[in-house]
Amino acid sequence: MGKKDSTNMFVERFRAAGFKITPQRMAVFQFLEGNTSHPSAYEVYKVVKRGFPTTSFATIYNTLNAAQEMGLVLELTFDPKKRHFDPNTSPHHHVLCMKCRRVDDVGGKVLEGFNIDSFEIGDYQVTGFSVDFHGVCPKCRAQQH
Repeated sequence: MGKKDSTNMFVERFRAAGFKITPQRMAVFQFLEGNTSHPSAYEVYKVVKRGFPTTSFATIYNTLNAAQEMGLVLELTFDPKKRHFDPNTSPHHHVLCMKCRRVDDVGGKVLEGFNIDSFEIGDYQVTGFSVDFHGVCPKCRAQQH
């Protein structure tokens, strides 16, 4: 899906849910488009505020929450210091640097042996799962030496 197609999907879903499409919301949609940095709400706010100085943090936070409720972004809550948002909603995993708090996607080979259709835990039929890894990124490791 191209950048414009994804932004259009955000617009359509927000309109269908009764939201007005403001320039600030469009800036959020465009910032998230193809973004692999897993930004926090505050990081999105800083970027959008550059173009729209009167934007409130609440506007950004509420837009991200609505997008998460609509399934347009994933909310990553494994970092106790801040929530991160990921516009890539396909099944994948993440790794968090415990020093700089950078978040990266983990390649598809990790945990690919699980068969969700027949996976059970006790009496639960598992319908999905997410795995988060913690470590130290290459940049932080290089600074240690």
